[in-house]
Order: sequence, then C-alpha cells, then structure tokens
Amino acid sequence: MIAATELKLSKNQERLARTAVAHPEIVAFGTVHSLADHCAVSQSTVMRLAISLGFGSFREFRQVFRHHIRANTGFQR
Repeated sequence: MIAATELKLSKNQERLARTAVAHPEIVAFGTVHSLADHCAVSQSTVMRLAISLGFGSFREFRQVFRHHIRANTGFQR
C-alpha cells in the first residue's frame, strides 16, 4: 500500500515509511511516540504519514500492520 501510493513524502515521512515496511512489528506493537523515537521524527510526522495514506488515526494505520503480521505468522486472536 505504501509503495503503491504516489504521494510526495517529506524526507522524514519517507524514513518513517521505509522503517514501517522493513519492520512492520515496530508499527504493529508500538505507539506514535515509540515509532517517532525509533525513526528520529516528530510524533506529528507519524500522524501526518498515517493521514496522508488515508487513515483517520494512528490506530487505524497500526491495525493494518497487526493484520499483516497475523496473516503472515498464522497467529489468530
């Protein structure tokens, strides 16, 4: 989804997106604060990326990553 989106991202948003794709567990099990700290960006950058990708909140953004991890590990709640 991130790769297919033809958005112009800031340098910080791009760093954040690359980290999210490479390490989905960081998004799936993290918070806005922990993700921002890990990527050395502001919390508002995390929120702006989620919103620019069409999500209404970080929670919705994180849910996609949780679903991806569950689907790829066979873990069902």
